[in-house]
Amino acid sequence: MASNKKVLIWLYVVFIYILAFTIWWARLLFTKNQESYVEKIELLAMQNEVSKEEFLKNENSKDITKKFKRQELMIYTEGSAFIVLIVIGFVLVRRSIVKELTLAERQKNFILSITHEFKSPLASVKLVQQTLQKHELNEAQKNQLIDNSLYDLERLTGLVDNMLLAAKFEGDLSGFSLQEIDLSKTVESILKRYQVIKKKNVEIVTRILADLVCMADPAGIMSLVVNLVDNAIKYSDESSSVYVELSQTQNQILLMICDTGYGIPTLEKKRIFDKFYRIGSEETRKSKGTGLGLYIVKNIVALHKGVIEVKDNQPKGTKFIVYLPSIQNLTLN
Repeated sequence: MASNKKVLIWLYVVFIYILAFTIWWARLLFTKNQESYVEKIELLAMQNEVSKEEFLKNENSKDITKKFKRQELMIYTEGSAFIVLIVIGFVLVRRSIVKELTLAERQKNFILSITHEFKSPLASVKLVQQTLQKHELNEAQKNQLIDNSLYDLERLTGLVDNMLLAAKFEGDLSGFSLQEIDLSKTVESILKRYQVIKKKNVEIVTRILADLVCMADPAGIMSLVVNLVDNAIKYSDESSSVYVELSQTQNQILLMICDTGYGIPTLEKKRIFDKFYRIGSEETRKSKGTGLGLYIVKNIVALHKGVIEVKDNQPKGTKFIVYLPSIQNLTLN
């Protein structure tokens, strides 16, 4: 962060120097032009043996005055145009530098986060294996430890899948294919897994309309639902509820996922879908994450020609609403 500030400070220093230098030269040219005009009028007045005031009344002086005015106007217009170009160039360069610095900072946060995200479940699985190896456990205890290991392995699989999906959206989309799927059964099967795990003791309340069919990429749709539900649970309080609704409105299928967590500030709502973006800094952030989930969700929704909205939930929390076209002939862009 400190190095980023230094880069911007140097950019401002260079901009101020160039701007001041340009204004100084424009002022110098303007002054020299005035001095040249006055000296020429005085010289011609002396040659004609008349006063300066009388010579200015002469017809010959009018051409000289017109030439001076044209030069004066040229200095004004060209100087102003050059200053405007410098300001525009500065704004564009600054925007580009800030964008690159922001991306670099997000990538740094991503590396810090993904390192922790990988180490945590691996350490958990290792601990379970050591416990099973060293201790005599009853069947229920063994099953519980195995379930925990499977959950951690699923987390690792999800992380890898997200990274692969994010890479796909940067390049070729040929790996995606639309086919007819029963969205109702897909969402129900995903939610059953969360209801068994009872992560953070969060209760998932569902309202799933049966037999909703759409043209979709199965893996993409699963990733969309998993990422939104994961987010909802992650940012919910202990022993709270997450609400999931799947319904239909006219020619669209509506998927709504609501939590009662911290909520998202209004200014952040447009940025949460950016790659690697997370609210706050990695050092102070308590919740886990890579900053890829909502980026993937946004691209999957776009891939299916859908729309996603982010709203405040009442009395608190966040509401994600995804609108997907119902069954029709779609082609991937």
